[in-house]
Formats: sequence, C-alpha cells, structure tokens
Amino acid sequence: MAQSIQVNLQSLMTQALTVTIVAATTACGGALPPPTTADARAASVRWPGTSVEQLQSGRRAYLEQCGKCHSLKSETAVPKEVWEETVNRMRTKNGAKLTDEEVADIARYLFAISSR
Repeated sequence: MAQSIQVNLQSLMTQALTVTIVAATTACGGALPPPTTADARAASVRWPGTSVEQLQSGRRAYLEQCGKCHSLKSETAVPKEVWEETVNRMRTKNGAKLTDEEVADIARYLFAISSR
C-alpha cells in the first residue's frame, strides 16, 4: 500500500513538473512574436540580407536553447544593440552550447523584434 502511494505521488510530481515546463515555455513563446518581413528589414540595417527564415531560426533557438539554463528575457530587457554581445557572452563565458549560426540568428531575432 505504501509503495503504491509513493509511486502515485512520484507520478503526480512528474506530471506537475511537465505541466509547469510546458506552461512556462508556452507563455514565453507566446510573448515573443514570430518575425515578419518588417523585422527582417530592421535586422538588415545591421546584418544586410537578413531573412525571415533566419529570424525564425533565431526565435526557435532562443526558446529551445536559452531557456534550458535560465528564464528567457523579454526582447526589451537589454538595448537592442547589446543583444549580440549578450548572446556571445552566454556562450564564451557561461558555456552555452550554441553554434556560431545560432548565436547570429538569436542576436538578429532579438535585435529585430526589439526594433519594433
């Protein structure tokens, strides 16, 4: 009987944790808008030729990679000109497992949507 209660309690705790993670990811993901062609034009001022696809990739990487270690910041949390430096610092000094392409795409995305 006690073992059955313990198994049920562990199952409930696992389900609660899963719901919490999904809710947090969904809430933040909903707060971070999908990129538009206007966003691509805004990012192209700093990174000529930026595409909506690159910005979509940056949004996806931000949600999936950065949220692994800490809560995600709003795009307005830092000045738009500082996002590239911030993302690079997370990789070089804090050990974030990001490729060069992910760093560039995340920085472009956050710069672009903070330009709105």
